[in-house]
Amino acid sequence: MHVENEKTITELEQFWEDEKETCEALLNTVFLDLRQIEVSMKNASEKAKKFEKASGSLRAKLWYEIAGGLAVYEGDVKNVTKYFSK
Repeated sequence: MHVENEKTITELEQFWEDEKETCEALLNTVFLDLRQIEVSMKNASEKAKKFEKASGSLRAKLWYEIAGGLAVYEGDVKNVTKYFSK
């Protein structure tokens, strides 16, 4: 018996089905459910700066991406630009 794994398509993927690159970018930067995020944008930014100073570039990148995703959710264009440019 052969069972294929079907990937469930999200509403976001359905909406952007003709714009694959845009969809991928959004899936990698937008938090769809903030109940799973237990850190504030300010706290994420502070952690990123701490790791950046300590040469923890991978961890700094991760925390800047989290801060940037939270900024996207909050509609804070200034901080979106700031965090994702890091």
